[in-house]
Amino acid sequence: MVPGASDLQTQAFQQAQGLTDRAPMTAQQATSRGILDVDLEGYQNPFQQQVIDTTLAGYDEQSAMKAAQLAAQQAQGQKFSGSGSAIERALFNRGVVQDRAGTEAGLRSSGFDRATGLATGDLNREADTSRFNAGAANQMLLSEREAQLQDIGLLSGLGGQQREIEREQLGAEPELLKLIAALNSSQRYDLFRGQTSTGTETSNSTTKTSDPMGALGGLLGAAGSLGSGLGDLGLKFSDKRLKENIQTVGKDASGRRVVSYRYKGEPENVERIGHIAQEVRKTDPHAVRKIGDRLAIDYGQLEGVLA
Repeated sequence: MVPGASDLQTQAFQQAQGLTDRAPMTAQQATSRGILDVDLEGYQNPFQQQVIDTTLAGYDEQSAMKAAQLAAQQAQGQKFSGSGSAIERALFNRGVVQDRAGTEAGLRSSGFDRATGLATGDLNREADTSRFNAGAANQMLLSEREAQLQDIGLLSGLGGQQREIEREQLGAEPELLKLIAALNSSQRYDLFRGQTSTGTETSNSTTKTSDPMGALGGLLGAAGSLGSGLGDLGLKFSDKRLKENIQTVGKDASGRRVVSYRYKGEPENVERIGHIAQEVRKTDPHAVRKIGDRLAIDYGQLEGVLA
């Protein structure tokens, strides 16, 4: 009588198994490059050589003017003569060459520094973008896994409710049998056997039937009403399907229809007064209980009922 996993629980189990069968979750890694991985030529000033050539041309012009001025001074005897003049010109020319080389090196170094600065900026932006993309991908993966776990939890919870309903449905019939057994234990056994006593004689009779509901009806009638026996539990079988010869006799204080009837299988001279459970369920559903597939009324939950 114990139900297995419900359909929703089975689906949750399958999804959970799918998570364990998947490859381990691998985080996305950000990528980065160094300055040596970059072609700096593209970051150079395309007019750098023209700048260098123009600067050096101006430098050469200034140097020539200074050399001519030095030669004029030596010719006028204002400077050293002979070997002294030659040494002075040699030192001057050497200084000119060194200064010119230094100026060119400075211009090229400045161009290189500018190129590496631009390349470093691009590399930093590239690394930031890579880190952002990796973080977004990892967050999306985590969100997807979390959503799957939430779905599995929801399916499992709903499946548990579904299983509990199935358990109650499977247990309804045994509960009905237990109730009937408890009620039977409080009834006179001789009535169930059809035993009658007159004077000093006792006779037994047995009636067979192939109709299960007819047998239940006979049980109701022979016992003097199983529906009445439910009164010990605060209930009374009032299902329309258990009654016959139903006649309206009036209304109770709350306006509910009151009928006369007898349970199926009872003698024709039996007359009972009460309500129909199907009708009471429409106005006072809280007072109606389902026992197996039949309805009973809890009269303790009804107001305005005539005795």
